[in-house]
This record gives sequence, C-alpha cells and structure tokens, in this order.
Amino acid sequence: MVEAIPSEDLVSRLVDSPRKWSRAEQHFVEKTLFEFPSQQPESVVWRKYAPEIADVHELGCAMQATKREAKPNWAYEGAVSATVSAIRDIKNQAGDRFFVEHVPDEGQHHAHVGYVFSPNPENQKNRRVDLKEFLRNAFLVAGFEQHDCD
Repeated sequence: MVEAIPSEDLVSRLVDSPRKWSRAEQHFVEKTLFEFPSQQPESVVWRKYAPEIADVHELGCAMQATKREAKPNWAYEGAVSATVSAIRDIKNQAGDRFFVEHVPDEGQHHAHVGYVFSPNPENQKNRRVDLKEFLRNAFLVAGFEQHDCD
C-alpha cells in the first residue's frame, strides 16, 4: 500500500563502489550519488521501515549479495541520509524542485526521489545539474555511515 511520506521523516541513499565510492581513496564520487538517468527517479530507503542505520545496512548487504552474482566487484559501502523536508525544500530560481514518494513495489521501505520541473523549458539541462548538486549536499550534511558487509 502506497503511503504519504511525512516531511519530518528520514530517507537514506545506499552508496556502492566502485560507482559512488572510491575504496582506494575513501571518498565519494559525488557526481554519481544521484544521476537520474533519462530523468528517471532515484531510489532511497524510507527510514520508517528501516528506522536504525543497521536496518539500512542490512538492506544494502542484501543488495550486495544479489548484485555480486552479476558484478563480482560491486560492494555496498554504506549510506547517507537526509530529511524529506530538506529534499522537498530544494528549489532553484526557475521553480524546479524534487518530489519524494513511497514506491513499495521493491519493498515496503522503497521510495523515489525525482524532479518536478517548472513549465519553462529553457536551460533545463543546467537546471538539472544545479538541482543534483543541491540534493547531494542535502544528503552529505549528515555524513556518511560506512559499513562493510564482508
């Protein structure tokens, strides 16, 4: 059942390597934290259903086990979190913003973050770049919760 996600709730973004995290250098590959390929929404974990960071890590480790069947180098590295209000409050000068919605098809904890664009089509590519930067910053404020499944 789809539920409304309150603004005060937390969501977490799973961080993997090698795409989002460089194990060798122990830092984020920031531009890949949120990519929105083809402007499709990105997945996050709604913390209502994974209230402790250990619960988020459990989901990440389960994903690692599944992904490694096809990609042996894929690793869950940890998570970053933000309040839903911090995401929904992001807005650029054109009025573009983000939505956060519950999408339980992939598990009750599953949610999406996606773009809501103003009707103005001008410079939409540049506006997306700015929005992604604001979104990354909203998640990086609380810090990275590193985890090793192995």
